[in-house]
Amino acid sequence: MGSEIKMTMEQARKQMEIFRQLFHEVRLLNASDLGVEAGDSGEPNIWKTSCECRSCLGQKSFEEACIARKVLKEKGQKTKYENAGTELKEIVAKYVEVDDTPYVMEYVRRVDTDAVLGEVTTESAKTNMTEFYKMLYTDALSQAYNRRYFEDRIRKKVVTAGIAMIDLDDFKTSNDTYGHEVGDILLRAVVTTIRSVIRSSDALIRYGGDEFFLVIPNISQEMFEQKLNEILYHIRMIQIPESKNLYLSVSIGAVMAKNQAVEEVVPKADKLMYEAKETKNTIVTEWERSGDKDEMIQLHQFLVYILKYLAENDQIKNDCSEYISLKISPHHIHKTKAEHKHAIFVLCKIITQVINEKDENSIPDNVCNSLTDLVERSQNDIKMA
Repeated sequence: MGSEIKMTMEQARKQMEIFRQLFHEVRLLNASDLGVEAGDSGEPNIWKTSCECRSCLGQKSFEEACIARKVLKEKGQKTKYENAGTELKEIVAKYVEVDDTPYVMEYVRRVDTDAVLGEVTTESAKTNMTEFYKMLYTDALSQAYNRRYFEDRIRKKVVTAGIAMIDLDDFKTSNDTYGHEVGDILLRAVVTTIRSVIRSSDALIRYGGDEFFLVIPNISQEMFEQKLNEILYHIRMIQIPESKNLYLSVSIGAVMAKNQAVEEVVPKADKLMYEAKETKNTIVTEWERSGDKDEMIQLHQFLVYILKYLAENDQIKNDCSEYISLKISPHHIHKTKAEHKHAIFVLCKIITQVINEKDENSIPDNVCNSLTDLVERSQNDIKMA
């Protein structure tokens, strides 16, 4: 039995209070309320000919189509729309176990009174349900999906997908140093940044305080790794105006699920994430990677970070045309080691030029000349490859 449907009576009451913000009536119904007698095992097995389960609709007669009864019997969740006099009502029934006793949590609300049956009503109902599920499954602070979404919709789902556990490095220290308000800004910035890299159909979940869970279905291993490198890079580039000296990084553990339930691969992704945290600002995957190339990519990322720190925006546009023309960003893992090496030498040359412009003749000519020579030689290596 999934943990998402097991709760205490106190937890049930709190959940019902939340739903009362969206529905006109929220009720917790046991077998007796639904006109059901339980057998020795507690399972419903005798269906009476009358019940009070539809009193909220103004109808107290027995109805075989009562979804609450079906939900109790099937241990699932159902939604239906039903006329109650002059009103159309939306009913959601969900099976739960409260203190190990079977119940149905039922939510009822009126659909717009000026709506008519047909297309308008259908669209209105869709809008209502969209709002309901958005509130139910969205983390209020970060606007990512919440842990409830993981438990209800993701945990048992069988997928072929790239799966990653993402943890903010030193988040507690940032909270303690800069305050919880800045910490909240950081969480929102991370979600916005990750969403700029992934598709709208991919699932980003706030799994814990500073942990996020990412599911990208139907993606190749190479493309998934590239996406993770983009996430690592762009998060490192985040700057918070309220705290200019604060820089973000994340540690990522990644696996490829191949027709597996998500819950089967979560422990592995979590373990790899903790391995990544030993280094910080890095990715650890279950598949073999080229260590030299991986280090080259990280150095490439670091140099871009330094350049953005040193140079003004207009200076980057004017002085970095050579690097930009390469079309090799740090997260392009499909590029060769030689291409990343060439990009690194070009960045180093540009950085020395920027430093020299800020502080005239601060770098010896022989260093600048050596870097220029390395750029030319690495370019020749690419042509020969």
